Amino acid sequence: MISLEKIYTSGQTFLWDKVVDKRGNVCYLVRNAGGWALVQQDGENYSISMASFCEESWQEYFDDYTDYETIVGAFRQKGIVDDAVKAGAGLRILRQTPWEAAVQFIISQNNNIPRIKKCVDALARRFNGEIEVFGERYVACLPKPWQIVEAGPGALEGLGLGYRAKYLFNLAVNWEKIIAQIWAEDSYENHFKTLCGVYGIGAKVANCVCLFGLHDVDAVPIDVWMARIIERAMGGVFPSATPGAGILQQYLFWAVKNCPEIKEKYLGSD
Repeated sequence: MISLEKIYTSGQTFLWDKVVDKRGNVCYLVRNAGGWALVQQDGENYSISMASFCEESWQEYFDDYTDYETIVGAFRQKGIVDDAVKAGAGLRILRQTPWEAAVQFIISQNNNIPRIKKCVDALARRFNGEIEVFGERYVACLPKPWQIVEAGPGALEGLGLGYRAKYLFNLAVNWEKIIAQIWAEDSYENHFKTLCGVYGIGAKVANCVCLFGLHDVDAVPIDVWMARIIERAMGGVFPSATPGAGILQQYLFWAVKNCPEIKEKYLGSD
């Protein structure tokens, strides 16, 4: 099964918008790798309309070929893990491109979700304008590395990026070399090491790019929320050596951010 709403509220991408069609149905405007589609929940599955990519590309993007029930079932245990796995049924780790993940999570540093979304939208609008859906205007896709390089660092000014602008420009200038090194070293450990060597990327952002852009499902990004979960609800130990630990991390993160009863039960009210 899949839950579009849970993916939308999971913090793994800022390239989705919730829209309403002419019949009042909730849809999601989804952008990926220069294309976009309208995606709607259809029972336990999804349906796509107005897609600019072929169906097979979107099936890959939504990770349709991975057996999530089996993976998360291996983590089942009493406590927050069991509650999070049950509550998060339908979550997926999207197969975004490494470039899009890197851009979004560089922007996410020391930032809150509304500001991250605002900055990502401003960047997309600056370079690729807007598209019209159901009479409303929405931003198009993120720029490619070459667009940023050709436009120069000044094109990143006025977007609310602050110090992150210099990180993004450096990323764009060096992207071909970075991605070539990533593909030459096909393992999570090497991907992580390569990304940590990029100007402006630390361990947390590197793990986010590994998990959400390279589908290294053993990558476990640790932010303030995950650190709190591990300390207060898991006895200070996270099963990071278990295959698919990054998927468990996403279920736990989603649960404490979106299920007040789970957050209160395991983390308290602060």
